[in-house]
Amino acid sequence: MMINPQTMTFKQVEILGHSLGVNLFRAKESNKKKDKKLPKEFYRNRFCAGDGHDDLSTLQSLEKIGYMAQGQKINEGRDTLWFVTEEGERRFRESFEYFINNITINTKITN
Repeated sequence: MMINPQTMTFKQVEILGHSLGVNLFRAKESNKKKDKKLPKEFYRNRFCAGDGHDDLSTLQSLEKIGYMAQGQKINEGRDTLWFVTEEGERRFRESFEYFINNITINTKITN
């Protein structure tokens, strides 16, 4: 497995997964093989958040490292649709197996 020198938290990986339609908690806790594999293509790529959203700072940190980007404003400008970039998807795929097999919630991967 190729390791990126960028440190990512479980929360960042969780948000990337949620944006792509992957429930990281389910994948981590499940004993089913199908829950431990990622699809070839994700069925969605979006995360809706506005000012004051609990995950806004994490979204902004992912944007800063190029893994997410802001899209259009919705709900009369109150919310923003965020999307995972190609680099973010690559990093999520690269990190997925490691996180569901080795990391406990709220810890960091540091290389």
